[in-house]
Amino acid sequence: MVWQTRCSIVVQLIDAYTGGTPVGNDAVIYLEGSRQRPIQKDQGTYVFTDLPTGTYNITIQSEYYMPARKEVIVEQHSENKNAYSVTHIVLFPTPAYPVHQGATILRAMLRDSNGAPLSGVLVRAMMRSREASIARLSRDATKASDQLFISQVQGVIAVGDQYTLQSSIQESEVTQGECQIAQIMEAQKKIKLVNPLTKAMEKGTYLLPIVQAYSDSRGELLVIFRSTRLREFEATLRISYLDQSIGKEVRILTGDVHQLGAITLPK
Repeated sequence: MVWQTRCSIVVQLIDAYTGGTPVGNDAVIYLEGSRQRPIQKDQGTYVFTDLPTGTYNITIQSEYYMPARKEVIVEQHSENKNAYSVTHIVLFPTPAYPVHQGATILRAMLRDSNGAPLSGVLVRAMMRSREASIARLSRDATKASDQLFISQVQGVIAVGDQYTLQSSIQESEVTQGECQIAQIMEAQKKIKLVNPLTKAMEKGTYLLPIVQAYSDSRGELLVIFRSTRLREFEATLRISYLDQSIGKEVRILTGDVHQLGAITLPK
């Protein structure tokens, strides 16, 4: 009797900053409630085999990244043992991340009204200027579409990346919505979205990067921006704390470390 191993879960870890393979080799990935350990492959890929059908929670721990957790459903095995989907998990750097010299960085300390550190606070840095766009729509996109055709790609795009959508027709910098990449197709000419568009978008619409980060257990925050052709740029920080969304405007010099110091968040 020949025993055939079947692939149950394929996980690919993605560095939120580089869009590529996570740095270091210390990531610990496991299934909650299971003793099975994954088979490590290339480029941040891990494989779990021969799992019973059901729902599993994948947990990742690493020195350089915030803890991550994602639910995955294992369905009945197909007759084709190579039939599987890849679960992408984006990892967000901690302040211990080995940032290369010349990177564009924003640092801050998040505190509550009593001066205690706030951990796990979500901060999103939304770039505002059209000159900072990573790409533009090469075709009109209808409402509820989950695919976009893009052109004029500047720099790295990766699964998990988030963008605000800014009209090329309106003179103001008012955004028309947001999107997140689920899959990149046709040599970066087409992207599939995690969620469909909530409104139609015209050809030429700008995709402006959103950089996401979380504060660590000491309240420290590290936001790393990818390379840009701009010497400086403006960004809006959106800090999500309790039921609040607090905004802060910042101007960032490319290749510099921007220190915001301590930010006290009200209850």
